[in-house]
Amino acid sequence: MTTTDLTPATDPVRAEALDQSTIAVPFDGATYTVPRDLEDWPMAAMEAMEDGKAVTALRALLPATQWAAFKATGPSIRAMSQLLDAIAVEAGFKSAGE
Repeated sequence: MTTTDLTPATDPVRAEALDQSTIAVPFDGATYTVPRDLEDWPMAAMEAMEDGKAVTALRALLPATQWAAFKATGPSIRAMSQLLDAIAVEAGFKSAGE
């Protein structure tokens, strides 16, 4: 069972001050990396989020090897939503819906 801790592992302000281009998102024993700055996120990810296509958004946001590794875990829709929320929190949002 996956637990969701919506406390950022990385302080977004500190990451920006250190000029880190990506953030590490720990989730269910793995670490995923995404661009720190929302403006560096792939357009396809943002379009998918606007269209309410969470799977497409996550696939566009994660590097291909990380997407494959995540899918290999046999995740549930809940786990995918929790990963999106974890990414949002690490990026400085309250949740993926913000």
